[in-house]
Amino acid sequence: MPKTYTLRAHHIDALAAYVIDSKAEKPVIPKMIETRRGAGYAKRMLGMFDDIINNPKTKIKLTTGFADPCKGCPEKREECSTGVVQYDKKILDKLGLETNKAYDAPFVLKLAQSKNLGKDEYKRLKKLT
Repeated sequence: MPKTYTLRAHHIDALAAYVIDSKAEKPVIPKMIETRRGAGYAKRMLGMFDDIINNPKTKIKLTTGFADPCKGCPEKREECSTGVVQYDKKILDKLGLETNKAYDAPFVLKLAQSKNLGKDEYKRLKKLT
């Protein structure tokens, strides 16, 4: 049975940025996430991303609420869950995907890349390092 990760739609933008960063000469996202959110959160989040990227049978179920990466977040604030809903909806609209539906991870990642997701997020995250 393939593993299914529940992700907020904005996590797809971060996932696409992570793919861009992983191909860079000097990746910066892992260290930035560790510094901002802690080593435990970074390990959990990036472990999920690596699993999604490396296992073609992995599924992604999209949500605009609490998701798997949120479980490891040291902040776990309600406003975080509700404060990015507009961002989530923007990503969902851009991708033409629905919440509460499981998609093949390679399809979602390829779709995100075809819509140029990740590029602006990668630039934003690089500035945080």
